[in-house]
Amino acid sequence: MQKNRYYRVEEQGDSVIAQIVDAHLQGDALAECLKLELLQIVAERSPRLVVIDFQNVKLISSLAIASLLTVNQRLAGMGVYLKMCSMNDSLRQLFRTLRLDGSLFKIYPTMSDALSAPMSSPTYEDICGRPTPFDPTGSGG
Repeated sequence: MQKNRYYRVEEQGDSVIAQIVDAHLQGDALAECLKLELLQIVAERSPRLVVIDFQNVKLISSLAIASLLTVNQRLAGMGVYLKMCSMNDSLRQLFRTLRLDGSLFKIYPTMSDALSAPMSSPTYEDICGRPTPFDPTGSGG
């Protein structure tokens, strides 16, 4: 496994805790790197739960949020549950304003809250708001 640039990673059982390293999550390149590195971490470890720890983050761009939405969709497709924790008040308010807190993202005050909260596997429809796409190998019309 290679060293991660954007996350400090810790494993706890079948969970992966990914603490974001940078304080300012801005720019196209950074948003793409956050997404790709987190997907790589998941591919290497195959967790059931991923908790993203925002304790170091002071500022997040819409591009970084969009990348996290993409990650959430991909993880849901793999049956991996995503939670977030340790956001400062302004970040938490931003996610509430965008109506992402509690709908698409499960956000908790602390890491222990995120790890101890009940977990149910998200469905494609929960994350994407529409039924699973047609499976061309199926017998449906």
